[in-house]
Amino acid sequence: PRNSVRFPFTNESLHRSTFWHAFAYERSLSEGRVLDGYREAIIAPVHKSGDKADPRNKRPVSLTAVSCKVLERMIAD
Repeated sequence: PRNSVRFPFTNESLHRSTFWHAFAYERSLSEGRVLDGYREAIIAPVHKSGDKADPRNKRPVSLTAVSCKVLERMIAD
């Protein structure tokens, strides 16, 4: 299928990923600022309705890192 992307995770890569995220969250919280990579986003146009060739029929969507969204949620709660 078109959207089936598989990511081969081993226990070691999962451990490293968890360690990195914990480190990044702790650093952000202790320094009172977000990491530079969390400030970046990709802005993608998404079609709303009507003619797809007309730019007025698109709206911008900000694609940010999932780990950044998790950190925002931790701070908000």
